[in-house]
Amino acid sequence: MEQDLVQGISLKVAHSFNRFDVTSLTSYRDLRVYSRADADGTNRPIQVINSNPQRGRTAIEDVNLASRDKVLGVSWLAGASYLHDLSGYLPLNIEDIRLPLGGLPPNISINAREETTAAAGYVQGTYDVLDNLSLTVGLRYNSETKKLLRQDTIVPAFGLTIPNPGAPSQKTWNSFPIHAGLQYKPSAAWMVYSAYDRSFKSGLYDVTDTSPPVRCTQNASGFCALPVNQEEITAYQVGGKGRLFDGRADVELSGFYYDYKNLQTSIVSQFGSPIIQNAANARIYGADFKVRAALTDHLALQAGGSVLAEAKYLKFIGASFAEDPVHGGFIPVTADMSGNTLPRAPRFSGNLGPLYTIPIGDSELTLSGNLYYTTSYYLDPSHFTRVGSYALTNASADYKLHNGLSFSVWGRNLSDKRFPQSALLLTSKLLTWNEPRMYGFTVRFEY
Repeated sequence: MEQDLVQGISLKVAHSFNRFDVTSLTSYRDLRVYSRADADGTNRPIQVINSNPQRGRTAIEDVNLASRDKVLGVSWLAGASYLHDLSGYLPLNIEDIRLPLGGLPPNISINAREETTAAAGYVQGTYDVLDNLSLTVGLRYNSETKKLLRQDTIVPAFGLTIPNPGAPSQKTWNSFPIHAGLQYKPSAAWMVYSAYDRSFKSGLYDVTDTSPPVRCTQNASGFCALPVNQEEITAYQVGGKGRLFDGRADVELSGFYYDYKNLQTSIVSQFGSPIIQNAANARIYGADFKVRAALTDHLALQAGGSVLAEAKYLKFIGASFAEDPVHGGFIPVTADMSGNTLPRAPRFSGNLGPLYTIPIGDSELTLSGNLYYTTSYYLDPSHFTRVGSYALTNASADYKLHNGLSFSVWGRNLSDKRFPQSALLLTSKLLTWNEPRMYGFTVRFEY
């Protein structure tokens, strides 16, 4: 169960000069998440995890300049951005009425704060090599600092508050993302492209991981909390999109190759809280496609899919679980998961659906259906939980009036297919299942 309260404000200021446009984007958001999760999988409140609340306050400023005319044949964009975020738990409570688990008392709380400051500068330019061939190059410099301000483990039964001696700790990551791409238009109906990207996903301190800090000389206490490093990706992509049959069919095809370093992978600890860790290396490559065809003036067919030729950890030795032969359930271990398929990475997944539109005076009735199919995949890096292949069927009927009012009748998972969506490896394997067959009615007004 989760309740989100989001408050925010944004401001956009723009001005045009003779040669370029200036745009300023300012935003502030206050997020509070109240959640309560049943971590034991029974009809009794044996183990409950709740946040009271999880809070995040984020301020962002971005200023950019965009060319109105080409300079030496180049259209350009340049800018800078700044972000400040303060987030954490107030606190996160883990309530367990069983005997102490893993040496911890039945009820503990984690009170943690993390601060993020980031600044970046970027520039991008597009040069028309030929009338139908363009080259785009983008560069960005990003500096991001994460600071673990506080991380206390509270034991109400003993009246103890145990501060993490590694807090405060901080780490700064400097990165230099790059984008380069070619775009070629052999005709008015077709475009082909290739792209190279080197980018990152932010590092962090995992505030719910209470692993002991490591020795260091940067802190007065002699200890530092261990951060989760930035995830880095080098991506290659080639593809094309265009129209066939006098514009009655749109086709998109692409192939991709992703090379990951320090891939951030999440598992669930024996206490029900997530632990984020860095996998050494991973590789994914495959292809995507998307087709939409107007078979008649009123009937259209759309389809799409993804084929993964490979999606695996090249090298990954990290936290995992093993079956406990003495007490049952699972115990945390260090395991070599190199060569394992990445979680939620089926060999093939795709969808197919018709769309039939019937004009009724000034109004319109649309009948649609969708069939989604996926091959099998795993839910965790250790391959403890495998989800077999399945198909889902959805359908809807939408009646839209000319005044913006619309009515919709819909059904989801019409075949009532059940499969696990997540798994917790605690004293037993606890599975969270997908939604069953559902029907509904929606009234919508657009203005």
